[in-house]
Amino acid sequence: MKRITAWLLGSTLITGAAGATAWPVGYGEVILGGTLLTLNQPDEEMEDRNKAMTTETMRAAGGIEWLPGLSTGFSMWLWGDKVVNTESAEQQMDGISTGVDVRLRLPLGNGSGPYVSYGRQCWQVVITGLENRWSENSCSVVKSAGIAFGTGQRSQYPGAAMVLEYSRMDFNEVEAGSLMVGLRMNF
Repeated sequence: MKRITAWLLGSTLITGAAGATAWPVGYGEVILGGTLLTLNQPDEEMEDRNKAMTTETMRAAGGIEWLPGLSTGFSMWLWGDKVVNTESAEQQMDGISTGVDVRLRLPLGNGSGPYVSYGRQCWQVVITGLENRWSENSCSVVKSAGIAFGTGQRSQYPGAAMVLEYSRMDFNEVEAGSLMVGLRMNF
C-alpha cells in the first residue's frame, strides 16, 4: 500500500508540474448506490450471529483538487429510509454522516484514473427489525477505492467524470460496504 501511495503521489506531482492548467480546481460530486450492512447480533442463547441487510446510499461531496490527482474534500452520506418506524419488525436503516477525506488519483488525463481515498466520518445510525434495536452515533474511518472515467475532454482540466467506487466503513459493531456510481463536476 505504501508503494502504491508513493507512486500515485509521485505521478501526481510530475503530471501537475508538466501541466499548464491553473490549480487548484474546485469539484462537486453526487454518488448513488447500495450498502451491505453486517451486524453481529446475539441470539436467545447469547451466541453471536451475523445479520445482514442492504440499504440504498447517497453521497454528496465537494472539495478542492490541489494538483492533478491530489484533492481534499467534505462529504455527507445518507443511508436508508428517512422515515424509520422504531417499533417495526421489518429491517430498516436510517443514517447520516458528515466528514472529510483526502484522495489520491493517478491522473491519466481528461479526469480519468484509479483513485484511493481515506477519511473520517461522524455518523448517526438507527437500525430496526433486529432482536435488539440498534442506534448509535460516533466517528469512524472510511476507506475507498474507485476509478474515474473522464468525459472525453483532452485537457488536464476536465469538466466531468463518471466514478465507480467501493467504500468501507464501520459503525462500531456494524460493518458497511458500499458500491456506488456517480458524477463528479469540476468548476
